[in-house]
Amino acid sequence: MIYKKFEYIDTTNYPVVIFGSGPAGITLALELERKKINSIVIEAGDEDFSENSQNLYKSKFTLDKLTETTDSRLRQLGGTSGHWGGWCKPFDDYDLKFWPINVNEINKYKDQTCEILDIKNEFRKSKINNSLEQIEFQYSKVRFAEKYKNYIKNSKNISLFLNTQLSHFNEDRGRIVNAVCISNDYKKIIINSKIFVLAAGGIENSRILLWTKIQSKGLLNNNDNIGKHWMTHSWILAGARSEEHTSELQSLAYLVCRLLLE
Repeated sequence: MIYKKFEYIDTTNYPVVIFGSGPAGITLALELERKKINSIVIEAGDEDFSENSQNLYKSKFTLDKLTETTDSRLRQLGGTSGHWGGWCKPFDDYDLKFWPINVNEINKYKDQTCEILDIKNEFRKSKINNSLEQIEFQYSKVRFAEKYKNYIKNSKNISLFLNTQLSHFNEDRGRIVNAVCISNDYKKIIINSKIFVLAAGGIENSRILLWTKIQSKGLLNNNDNIGKHWMTHSWILAGARSEEHTSELQSLAYLVCRLLLE
């Protein structure tokens, strides 16, 4: 079921609460359903794009030069999959060099992942030199809201609540006991569960954990890495345009495309 706002629900029947309805959150909820486990999904945004909701992503950068988060991330059902580029390829060994998991642990889910993304599990490799391989991309057109919205609406195991923002977690003797959320009409909501899953996004996860660290002094005191290693969508400045140089830029773009195709 999908609800426009958080309503009373007996959380004892839902042992898992997932924050974020992007690719990670929806995939987990569907997998739990397959195992007959009920879950609640909490989404900060609405079912469709809302400018008022999106404006809450406005930010100020003091050190790194990054794309504005109101442009690079979506605060709505389906998360940033609503406008992602769709380019997919497997991890290289070095991608996870400093992570507590390795490539082999991830690769066993490749078939399942490709099925979710509606792509072929075919990623040809071409060795460039001893330290670099070129890996083929597959392109996914999946938008998670479009693909799974009706399914979740009819699900008896998944309850998805929109317009509900996770603020932080509360603790008791060093253990998380509940989550504090805020509705779009600024009402405070306390959610209890056995298991909480944070799938709010690369930047949002860090922000929520850092605020939790401030609000709940008994949590995360020994973790100094939060907020230091996060991800956003990469970008490059590909060109600049002025009226007098329009024809030259068009010619250059045409030449680049010809070279890439040959």
